[in-house]
Amino acid sequence: FFRHYLKGYEGLHVAKKVSPCTKIGEECGLSMLPDGVAVFYKSKVFKRIFHRLFDDKSVTRISYIFKISFVFFFFFDIKLEERCKVVDVPAVLVHLQWVQSKSSGTNEFIVVGTHLKSAKDMEGEAHRLKQTHYLATEISSYQQKVEQDGRQVPVFIGVFLFYSLCVNSLNSNILHCLRKCVLTKDTKGFPPLTYASITDDGLFKNMLKEYKEKNSSAARVVIDLDNYQKAYDKLRFYSAYKGFYGSEPKYTTWKKRQGGEDKHTIDYLFFQHLKGVGVSSILEIPEEKAVNHDSLLPGWEYPSDHFAIMAEFEF
Repeated sequence: FFRHYLKGYEGLHVAKKVSPCTKIGEECGLSMLPDGVAVFYKSKVFKRIFHRLFDDKSVTRISYIFKISFVFFFFFDIKLEERCKVVDVPAVLVHLQWVQSKSSGTNEFIVVGTHLKSAKDMEGEAHRLKQTHYLATEISSYQQKVEQDGRQVPVFIGVFLFYSLCVNSLNSNILHCLRKCVLTKDTKGFPPLTYASITDDGLFKNMLKEYKEKNSSAARVVIDLDNYQKAYDKLRFYSAYKGFYGSEPKYTTWKKRQGGEDKHTIDYLFFQHLKGVGVSSILEIPEEKAVNHDSLLPGWEYPSDHFAIMAEFEF
Protein backbone atom coordinates (compact mmCIF):
# COMPACT_ATOMS: atom_id res chain seq x y z
CA PHE A 1 0.00 0.00 0.00
CA PHE A 2 2.60 2.56 1.06
CA ARG A 3 5.13 1.51 -1.58
CA HIS A 4 2.56 2.24 -4.27
CA TYR A 5 1.23 5.56 -3.04
CA LEU A 6 4.44 6.99 -1.62
CA LYS A 7 6.91 6.00 -4.28
CA GLY A 8 9.68 8.56 -4.72
CA TYR A 9 9.91 9.62 -1.08
CA GLU A 10 12.82 9.24 1.30
CA GLY A 11 12.33 9.22 5.02
CA LEU A 12 13.99 9.23 8.40
CA HIS A 13 12.52 7.37 11.32
CA VAL A 14 13.27 6.99 15.02
CA ALA A 15 11.57 4.09 16.76
CA LYS A 16 10.10 4.44 20.23
CA LYS A 17 11.92 2.30 22.73
CA VAL A 18 8.63 1.20 24.28
CA SER A 19 6.14 0.94 21.45
CA PRO A 20 2.41 0.16 21.81
CA CYS A 21 2.48 -1.24 18.27
CA THR A 22 4.97 -3.99 19.10
CA LYS A 23 3.16 -4.73 22.37
CA ILE A 24 -0.17 -5.16 20.60
CA GLY A 25 1.54 -7.24 17.93
CA GLU A 26 2.96 -9.59 20.55
CA GLU A 27 -0.45 -9.94 22.19
CA CYS A 28 -2.03 -10.79 18.82
CA GLY A 29 0.81 -13.04 17.69
CA LEU A 30 1.73 -10.65 14.89
CA SER A 31 5.03 -9.09 13.85
CA MET A 32 4.47 -5.32 13.92
CA LEU A 33 7.01 -2.54 13.42
CA PRO A 34 7.46 -0.04 16.26
CA ASP A 35 5.87 3.37 15.97
CA GLY A 36 7.83 6.53 16.64
CA VAL A 37 8.84 9.67 14.75
CA ALA A 38 9.20 10.03 10.99
CA VAL A 39 9.75 12.79 8.44
CA PHE A 40 9.56 12.08 4.71
CA TYR A 41 10.21 14.19 1.62
CA LYS A 42 10.27 13.87 -2.19
CA SER A 43 13.85 13.10 -3.16
CA LYS A 44 13.47 14.59 -6.66
CA VAL A 45 12.30 17.89 -5.22
CA PHE A 46 14.44 18.23 -2.10
CA LYS A 47 18.04 17.50 -1.20
CA ARG A 48 18.84 16.58 2.39
CA ILE A 49 21.63 18.82 3.70
CA PHE A 50 21.63 17.64 7.31
CA HIS A 51 19.58 15.56 9.68
CA ARG A 52 19.61 14.74 13.36
CA LEU A 53 17.81 11.81 14.91
CA PHE A 54 16.96 11.92 18.60
CA ASP A 55 15.91 8.80 20.46
CA ASP A 56 14.52 7.82 23.87
CA LYS A 57 17.75 8.37 25.79
CA SER A 58 19.82 10.51 23.39
CA VAL A 59 22.84 8.39 24.34
CA THR A 60 21.73 5.21 22.57
CA ARG A 61 20.52 6.18 19.13
CA ILE A 62 18.03 3.96 17.31
CA SER A 63 17.36 5.21 13.80
CA TYR A 64 16.49 4.06 10.32
CA ILE A 65 16.57 5.65 6.87
CA PHE A 66 13.94 4.47 4.40
CA LYS A 67 13.54 4.92 0.63
CA ILE A 68 9.72 5.00 0.76
CA SER A 69 7.44 7.36 2.60
CA PHE A 70 5.07 7.06 5.50
CA VAL A 71 2.92 9.56 7.34
CA PHE A 72 4.16 12.00 9.99
CA PHE A 73 4.30 10.52 13.45
CA PHE A 74 6.00 12.47 16.20
CA PHE A 75 7.30 11.57 19.65
CA PHE A 76 9.86 12.84 22.05
CA ASP A 77 10.27 12.83 25.77
CA ILE A 78 12.47 14.57 28.38
CA LYS A 79 13.15 13.96 32.07
CA LEU A 80 11.59 16.31 34.64
CA GLU A 81 14.74 17.39 36.50
CA GLU A 82 16.00 20.79 35.29
CA ARG A 83 19.57 19.76 36.05
CA CYS A 84 19.39 16.46 34.14
CA LYS A 85 21.62 16.41 31.07
CA VAL A 86 20.45 13.11 29.59
CA VAL A 87 17.03 13.61 28.01
CA ASP A 88 14.43 11.34 26.50
CA VAL A 89 13.84 12.88 23.11
CA PRO A 90 12.70 10.78 20.14
CA ALA A 91 12.48 13.42 17.40
CA VAL A 92 13.63 14.09 13.85
CA LEU A 93 15.24 17.28 12.51
CA VAL A 94 15.83 17.57 8.75
CA HIS A 95 17.44 20.46 6.86
CA LEU A 96 16.24 20.43 3.24
CA GLN A 97 17.08 22.37 0.09
CA TRP A 98 15.19 22.62 -3.20
CA VAL A 99 16.97 20.68 -5.95
CA GLN A 100 16.04 23.41 -8.43
CA SER A 101 16.62 26.86 -6.96
CA LYS A 102 13.56 29.05 -6.51
CA SER A 103 13.39 32.35 -8.38
CA SER A 104 12.66 34.21 -5.14
CA GLY A 105 12.68 33.61 -1.39
CA THR A 106 14.74 31.13 0.55
CA ASN A 107 15.83 27.81 -0.96
CA GLU A 108 16.23 26.02 2.37
CA PHE A 109 14.15 25.14 5.39
CA ILE A 110 14.20 22.93 8.48
CA VAL A 111 11.50 20.42 9.39
CA VAL A 112 11.13 18.98 12.89
CA GLY A 113 8.73 16.26 14.01
CA THR A 114 8.02 15.32 17.60
CA HIS A 115 5.49 13.62 19.89
CA LEU A 116 5.27 14.86 23.47
CA LYS A 117 4.56 13.12 26.76
CA SER A 118 0.90 12.13 26.98
CA ALA A 119 0.23 12.29 30.75
CA LYS A 120 -2.89 14.38 31.34
CA ASP A 121 -1.90 16.08 34.59
CA MET A 122 0.34 18.88 35.84
CA GLU A 123 3.32 16.55 36.11
CA GLY A 124 2.84 15.66 32.46
CA GLU A 125 2.58 19.34 31.53
CA ALA A 126 5.83 20.07 33.36
CA HIS A 127 7.39 17.20 31.44
CA ARG A 128 6.18 18.64 28.14
CA LEU A 129 7.66 22.01 29.05
CA LYS A 130 11.05 20.35 29.50
CA GLN A 131 10.65 18.54 26.21
CA THR A 132 9.81 21.61 24.15
CA HIS A 133 12.50 23.68 25.86
CA TYR A 134 15.17 21.10 25.08
CA LEU A 135 14.12 20.80 21.46
CA ALA A 136 13.85 24.59 21.05
CA THR A 137 17.39 24.95 22.38
CA GLU A 138 18.73 22.38 19.91
CA ILE A 139 16.81 23.88 16.98
CA SER A 140 17.93 27.41 17.79
CA SER A 141 21.56 26.34 18.05
CA TYR A 142 21.50 24.67 14.64
CA GLN A 143 19.52 27.46 12.97
CA GLN A 144 21.94 30.12 14.20
CA LYS A 145 24.85 28.12 12.80
CA VAL A 146 23.39 27.79 9.29
CA GLU A 147 22.25 31.42 9.19
CA GLN A 148 25.66 32.90 10.00
CA ASP A 149 26.15 34.05 6.41
CA GLY A 150 22.86 35.97 6.40
CA ARG A 151 20.63 33.25 4.94
CA GLN A 152 17.03 32.85 6.08
CA VAL A 153 16.31 29.20 6.96
CA PRO A 154 12.82 28.97 8.51
CA VAL A 155 11.78 26.15 10.83
CA PHE A 156 8.53 24.17 10.60
CA ILE A 157 7.45 21.90 13.45
CA GLY A 158 4.84 19.17 13.61
CA VAL A 159 3.86 18.64 17.25
CA PHE A 160 1.66 15.90 18.63
CA LEU A 161 0.17 15.82 22.09
CA PHE A 162 -0.13 18.88 24.18
CA TYR A 163 -3.13 20.88 25.27
CA SER A 164 -3.99 24.31 23.92
CA LEU A 165 -5.73 27.34 25.32
CA CYS A 166 -9.48 27.00 25.46
CA VAL A 167 -10.06 30.63 24.46
CA ASN A 168 -9.55 31.94 20.95
CA SER A 169 -7.70 35.15 21.74
CA LEU A 170 -4.25 35.06 23.29
CA ASN A 171 -4.97 38.61 24.50
CA SER A 172 -7.88 37.46 26.67
CA ASN A 173 -7.84 38.13 30.39
CA ILE A 174 -5.15 35.82 31.79
CA LEU A 175 -6.95 34.92 35.01
CA HIS A 176 -10.20 34.19 33.16
CA CYS A 177 -8.29 32.10 30.62
CA LEU A 178 -6.52 30.10 33.31
CA ARG A 179 -9.71 29.46 35.29
CA LYS A 180 -11.60 28.39 32.18
CA CYS A 181 -8.83 26.05 31.08
CA VAL A 182 -8.43 24.23 34.37
CA LEU A 183 -12.18 23.73 34.70
CA THR A 184 -12.63 22.09 31.31
CA LYS A 185 -11.86 18.56 30.22
CA ASP A 186 -9.62 19.97 27.48
CA THR A 187 -6.70 20.37 29.85
CA LYS A 188 -7.63 17.82 32.53
CA GLY A 189 -7.42 20.47 35.27
CA PHE A 190 -4.01 22.02 34.50
CA PRO A 191 -3.00 25.20 32.66
CA PRO A 192 -1.73 24.68 29.08
CA LEU A 193 1.69 26.20 29.73
CA THR A 194 3.46 24.37 26.90
CA TYR A 195 1.26 25.85 24.19
CA ALA A 196 1.68 29.33 25.64
CA SER A 197 5.46 28.93 25.95
CA ILE A 198 5.77 28.25 22.22
CA THR A 199 3.41 30.91 20.87
CA ASP A 200 3.25 33.81 23.34
CA ASP A 201 6.01 34.62 25.83
CA GLY A 202 4.01 37.20 27.76
CA LEU A 203 1.03 34.91 28.14
CA PHE A 204 3.28 32.06 29.26
CA LYS A 205 4.81 34.16 32.04
CA ASN A 206 1.43 35.41 33.24
CA MET A 207 -0.11 31.94 33.25
CA LEU A 208 2.89 30.59 35.14
CA LYS A 209 2.56 33.41 37.67
CA GLU A 210 -1.14 32.66 38.18
CA TYR A 211 -0.40 28.97 38.61
CA LYS A 212 2.33 29.58 41.21
CA GLU A 213 0.10 31.93 43.20
CA LYS A 214 -2.62 29.28 43.41
CA ASN A 215 -0.41 26.35 44.43
CA SER A 216 1.81 25.57 47.37
CA SER A 217 5.58 25.63 46.90
CA ALA A 218 5.62 21.81 47.01
CA ALA A 219 3.23 21.60 44.05
CA ARG A 220 4.80 24.29 41.92
CA VAL A 221 6.70 23.67 38.73
CA VAL A 222 10.25 25.01 39.01
CA ILE A 223 11.12 26.80 35.77
CA ASP A 224 14.13 28.96 34.95
CA LEU A 225 12.45 31.71 32.93
CA ASP A 226 15.79 33.14 31.79
CA ASN A 227 16.65 29.83 30.13
CA TYR A 228 13.26 29.68 28.46
CA GLN A 229 13.67 33.25 27.24
CA LYS A 230 17.00 32.44 25.57
CA ALA A 231 15.58 29.39 23.80
CA TYR A 232 12.38 30.93 22.46
CA ASP A 233 13.31 34.56 21.77
CA LYS A 234 15.00 33.80 18.45
CA LEU A 235 12.50 31.14 17.36
CA ARG A 236 9.01 32.42 18.20
CA PHE A 237 6.52 30.20 16.43
CA TYR A 238 3.04 30.79 15.05
CA SER A 239 0.34 28.14 14.77
CA ALA A 240 -0.68 27.45 11.17
CA TYR A 241 -4.32 26.74 12.03
CA LYS A 242 -4.71 29.62 14.45
CA GLY A 243 -2.99 31.97 12.02
CA PHE A 244 -5.30 30.94 9.17
CA TYR A 245 -8.64 30.62 10.99
CA GLY A 246 -8.07 32.83 14.02
CA SER A 247 -8.34 29.88 16.42
CA GLU A 248 -7.19 26.30 16.80
CA PRO A 249 -9.53 23.50 15.62
CA LYS A 250 -12.24 22.43 18.06
CA TYR A 251 -10.62 19.00 18.14
CA THR A 252 -7.96 16.93 16.39
CA THR A 253 -8.72 13.67 18.18
CA TRP A 254 -12.05 12.19 19.28
CA LYS A 255 -12.06 8.70 20.69
CA LYS A 256 -13.55 6.43 23.33
CA ARG A 257 -11.55 5.48 26.40
CA GLN A 258 -12.37 3.64 29.61
CA GLY A 259 -13.04 6.93 31.39
CA GLY A 260 -15.33 8.20 28.62
CA GLU A 261 -14.80 10.19 25.45
CA ASP A 262 -11.54 12.03 24.77
CA LYS A 263 -12.10 15.01 22.51
CA HIS A 264 -9.16 17.38 22.38
CA THR A 265 -7.01 19.61 20.21
CA ILE A 266 -3.53 18.16 20.66
CA ASP A 267 -1.95 18.25 17.19
CA TYR A 268 -0.27 21.33 15.75
CA LEU A 269 1.79 22.76 12.91
CA PHE A 270 4.05 25.67 13.84
CA PHE A 271 6.06 27.97 11.58
CA GLN A 272 8.21 31.10 11.82
CA HIS A 273 6.21 34.03 10.49
CA LEU A 274 9.10 36.40 11.19
CA LYS A 275 11.19 34.50 8.62
CA GLY A 276 8.80 35.57 5.87
CA VAL A 277 6.58 32.47 5.96
CA GLY A 278 2.82 32.62 5.43
CA VAL A 279 -0.03 30.09 5.32
CA SER A 280 -1.88 29.81 2.01
CA SER A 281 -4.28 26.94 2.78
CA ILE A 282 -5.30 24.51 5.51
CA LEU A 283 -6.76 21.00 5.53
CA GLU A 284 -10.08 21.25 7.36
CA ILE A 285 -10.89 18.92 10.24
CA PRO A 286 -14.09 16.90 9.56
CA GLU A 287 -17.20 18.38 11.17
CA GLU A 288 -18.88 16.60 14.07
CA LYS A 289 -21.76 15.38 11.93
CA ALA A 290 -19.28 13.63 9.61
CA VAL A 291 -17.86 11.53 12.46
CA ASN A 292 -19.36 8.12 13.23
CA HIS A 293 -20.59 8.72 16.79
CA ASP A 294 -20.92 5.00 17.47
CA SER A 295 -17.24 4.18 16.92
CA LEU A 296 -15.61 7.64 16.90
CA LEU A 297 -11.89 7.29 16.02
CA PRO A 298 -10.50 5.10 14.64
CA GLY A 299 -13.21 3.53 12.51
CA TRP A 300 -13.97 2.25 9.03
CA GLU A 301 -14.51 5.83 7.91
CA TYR A 302 -11.23 7.12 9.36
CA PRO A 303 -8.35 4.73 10.15
CA SER A 304 -6.64 6.73 12.90
CA ASP A 305 -7.46 8.06 16.35
CA HIS A 306 -6.24 11.50 15.19
CA PHE A 307 -7.38 13.57 12.25
CA ALA A 308 -4.76 14.52 9.69
CA ILE A 309 -3.59 18.12 9.84
CA MET A 310 -1.92 19.83 6.88
CA ALA A 311 -0.97 23.31 5.76
CA GLU A 312 0.49 24.85 2.62
CA PHE A 313 3.10 27.52 3.30
CA GLU A 314 4.45 30.30 1.12
CA PHE A 315 7.96 31.69 1.52
